[in-house]
This record gives sequence, structure tokens and C-alpha cells, in this order.
Amino acid sequence: MPKVKEEIQEKYQKHRKPTSKQERASPTSLSKSSIFPWFMWGTAVAFYFYQFILRVSPGAMADVLMHDLLLDAAFLGTLTSFYYYGYACSQVPLGLIIDKLGPRRPLSAACIFCALGCVVFASGDSVLAMSLGRLLIGISSAMGLIVCFKTATQWFPSHRLPMMISLTMLVGTIGGAGAGAPLSEIVDLIGWRTTIIYLSIMGLGLGCFVWLFKKDCPPVLEGKPLKKITVLESLKIIVSKPQTWLIGLYGCFMYIPLSGLADLWAIPYIQQAFGAERSVAASSVTLFYIGIAIGAPFWALISTKLKSHLKPMRFSALLTGVIFVLVVCLPSFQFSPVHVFISFGLRFEFTPLILSSIFFFMGGLFSAGQFMAFAVVASINPLNINATATGFNNMLCMLSGTAQLAIGLMLDWSWNGAQYGGLPLYQTVDYQIAIAFVPVFVGIAFILTFFIREKV
Repeated sequence: MPKVKEEIQEKYQKHRKPTSKQERASPTSLSKSSIFPWFMWGTAVAFYFYQFILRVSPGAMADVLMHDLLLDAAFLGTLTSFYYYGYACSQVPLGLIIDKLGPRRPLSAACIFCALGCVVFASGDSVLAMSLGRLLIGISSAMGLIVCFKTATQWFPSHRLPMMISLTMLVGTIGGAGAGAPLSEIVDLIGWRTTIIYLSIMGLGLGCFVWLFKKDCPPVLEGKPLKKITVLESLKIIVSKPQTWLIGLYGCFMYIPLSGLADLWAIPYIQQAFGAERSVAASSVTLFYIGIAIGAPFWALISTKLKSHLKPMRFSALLTGVIFVLVVCLPSFQFSPVHVFISFGLRFEFTPLILSSIFFFMGGLFSAGQFMAFAVVASINPLNINATATGFNNMLCMLSGTAQLAIGLMLDWSWNGAQYGGLPLYQTVDYQIAIAFVPVFVGIAFILTFFIREKV
């Protein structure tokens, strides 16, 4: 008789309608039996994919921008770095807004303002006007990663967070890869201004899509609404933890190869160092983003296997530092093409450019371990302020964008005054000097991992 009673109660619990908004929105129950959480995450990650294209697009047109606007390296670095200023400064405010309002409305607005920033950038004729466009794009793009993480914590169980982070990074870096060689070819065909206008139209369409299909899910914990925390209390909890700052500094230094080098200066560096065409150089840098896309889930699996986020972070920093020492030094060891015979008369021509491409791919693959830092941040902060905590950490990470300006200033400092067509002609050694600090800061990130503590 008790067994029959239990079966009746089980059927009742299975078929009864939810009695509250919080119960209907429970991420745990939905994620077990529905693809709906994946669709919600997909609406968020689509914007992250889009903003990544906007973020790295100047790298695919760097030489064209310098030629059309008569810019030297310092001015180009200044123009593009405004994206990172806007991105970094808006992380915490946007995190607070998302925690308060939910993802849907802020994300729809972000799509529209990204499109507006593209129009301002494409129609600008001065560095000031175009910098304002990049600033607006950066402020709007700051919504991308926060919304993805917020959606993941709302709609998926906590043990899936590392994998959701890695999948988010995978999709985003595919967008970065799409802004490499393919975007470079499009710029050659229709010009950089028209290309940016088309990207703005894409943003408007994405905004409509998000508004129609994105749903907000109130955060719940064991079926009960989480305690509300004021803005000041949220910030106090986050900034009062020394670990928050250590993890943020680690992320900032580990982001430098991505935001400081790959996003802007890697293509002209490869062009100069190896005499490559822009499309070929862009293809080499695309391998860096492909490496990140492959490495993100790879490091997540390692993290799960080791039951640790910190160990992958440490190994990632060590291996990335070694690779970028090789990237800096490679042009100093030029060698004649080596023909490697495979079989059946097939042979592979091994050149310095090919080796550079391999190094960039490995650099992306190894550096993807840094994203486990976001899982550490999420684990040491309450669920109902995780968007703000993620935003604060990402703000510190994106301060690495100032490396674009630093590299530009170093190029001008080491430049010998040679010009071509009225523009500065930077030598290979100038680029090597300018990017030499990249592996240095990655090395500092490695040291920081010995002071970071995690809660898994």
C-alpha cells in the first residue's frame, strides 16, 4: 500500500502545473529534459559571436586604415584601444543591470548600440569620430560575455559551468577567426567602410532576434528565490576579496596575446617579418583563434578530470609564455625552406611563415586554459551577483586592450624614421621590440597562479 501511494504522489508531482514563477523558471528541471536552455544560451552566444567579429575587425584592415587615414602606429593603437576602454569601464555597471533586469532587454539594446557604433565608425573621417564609434561598440559589446555566463548559471546546473564557459569561448573565437582572412578578403572586394556598414545591419537583425526569442529566468536556488542584495553590497562582496583581484590580474596578463597582439598587430607583424600578403598573414592569425576554439573545451575537460580549475590555469600560462617567446624570436632565425617528404612523392615545404602559423595556433590552444578563471570567480561569489562578479573580472581582463596602444608607442619609439608613401615603415626588429613584453606578462600570470586559491 505505501508503494502505491508513492507512485500516485510521483505521478502527481510529474503532471501538476507549476504553482509559482520561480518554479516554472527552475533551470535545473529544464536543463534535464529540454533543449530550451540551449536555445536561451544560443541567443546570448550569438551576440558574443557578433561582438567578437567587431572586436578584431580592425586587425583585418589595419594597413588599409593607416593608408586611408594617414595614421602611424601610435594613432592606430589609440583608435582601436577605445573599444577596450568602453568594454572595461562598462563591465561592472552592465553586470549590475543584468542582475537587476535580466538579460533580454539589456542584450537587445546592446545589439542596437553596436550597430550604431559601426555606423559612426564607418562614416567618420577623423580619428576622434572613429574613436567614438569604437568606444560605443566597446560599451555595447561588454554585454556579450556577461549575458552568456548569466544565462548559463540560470538555465544549467552548476557542475556544467566550466563546459558552458568553454563552449561560449569556442563560439566567440570562431567569430574572431571569421574576422581574420575572410573579413580581409571582403575588405579587398568592397572596402572597409561598406564592410562595417554590413556588420551594423547584422547587429540590427540580431537585436530583433534577441527581443523576440530571448527569455529571462529569475535565478533560483533549490526552488526558492535568492536573497536580494543591493548594488553597494554586491560591489563590497566582490572587491573585498583579494582573490577577485588576483584572478582578474591573471586574466588581464593572459589576455595580452589575444587583445594586444592577435586582435591588431599580429597581421602587420607577420606581413613585415615574413613578407606575406595581408590575406596570408590574416590566415596565420586565424589559426590563433581556431586554437582557442579547440583549446577551450579541451582545457574544460582537463579541469573536470583533475577536479581543479587552477592547475589548467597554471599550465596554460607556462606553455603560452614559452610559445610567445618563440613567436618573438622566430624572425631572428630565418632559414631556407625545408622540404619534408611524406610518401608517394608528396612533400611539404616547411618555411618560417608556416612555423609562425603553427606557433600562433599553439599559442591559442595553450592560452585557452585561462578561461577557467571565470569558473573560479563564479565559485567564490554568490549566485545572485554572478553577473556583476563576472563583469568585474572581465573588466580587469579587458584592460589588457591598452597593450594595443603600448605596442603602437613602442613601434614609434624604435622606428628609425624610414617612410614609404608618406607612412612610417617599421622594420621587423621594431615589431620584435614592441611585442617582447607579451611573454613577460604571461610569465607574471604564471607566477600569480601560486597565490590564487579556488573553491571547486
